[in-house]
Amino acid sequence: MVRSRLLPMLTRRERRKEMSGSRLNISLDSPAMILGPHDASQTIALGDHAEDVLNSIALNHNASKVAWTSDEGNVGVLDLVTLKSTRMRVKHANVRSLYRAMASEELTLTTDMWEHRPGELVSGGYDCALLHFDTSLGSLLSRFDVSAAVPPESGVSLSPPFILSTALSPAGILAAGTADGRILLGTAGEKLVAKKGKGGRRSRKWEGLKEDGMRIIKAAEGPIVAMTFVGTGVLLSCTLLGSLMLHRIVRPATDENGDESVELAKGWSKETCGIAKVNAIAFVPATEGGKIKVAVGGVGKNGKGIAELLLCEI
Repeated sequence: MVRSRLLPMLTRRERRKEMSGSRLNISLDSPAMILGPHDASQTIALGDHAEDVLNSIALNHNASKVAWTSDEGNVGVLDLVTLKSTRMRVKHANVRSLYRAMASEELTLTTDMWEHRPGELVSGGYDCALLHFDTSLGSLLSRFDVSAAVPPESGVSLSPPFILSTALSPAGILAAGTADGRILLGTAGEKLVAKKGKGGRRSRKWEGLKEDGMRIIKAAEGPIVAMTFVGTGVLLSCTLLGSLMLHRIVRPATDENGDESVELAKGWSKETCGIAKVNAIAFVPATEGGKIKVAVGGVGKNGKGIAELLLCEI
């Protein structure tokens, strides 16, 4: 029998009180069905102060380290063996001071770590920037400013291109979702089989934030708050109001140098039923028939946490 372990969903104010700037170490050996902060065997302070709320965490490929981000724009990595935390030397602009008018909204950064570059990390934030770090040194390797690259829209845009979600494919393609409904696709860091005559040496660092490898696609009318890659060539994304979309990475043409162009083609879209605001998505790998189970989590119209399970074709 498998027993689920659930942390109670807290309001923003409760989360500041119970979990501000801290990571909780909770044992799953407890017979309780619901575990809270009081069940923690260890609490590790990571933020600058009590109001520096942790808002995003991401495990690396072997669950030995966890990357974290905070409202003050800090990005760090916690070693789960030694419990030593390394903070990156460069941080995102303080999102609360930049956008005080949005103080009642969920201010968040997103973080990704990946298997073939275990010592590197990419994060995105409400300062419209993607940052790429060397986690062993804490140094910044590269940066991409979305606001400078996004073409202006006609009329008045109510949503700047805040980075609300990120995902990285097994091959090193980066996807990022913005508050104005765009998807950024960074392909310069893709790990491909070396072409004949070009040598087989791997780049010393991931180059996924290079401007010449970045594609910007208008994918939705609302904020894209969650995304995940299903394998190498399929991306799932979801808007704040529950529009779940499938996108395929296609290579329609090859230039004179033999390099392939990369585009994002939209597949199907589905609407969730009972979710008022989406927070996250996850999937179970394909079963018989080539379908996957997609879980969409968020807040229902009654203000309580809710998860919806969909069976989707890929």
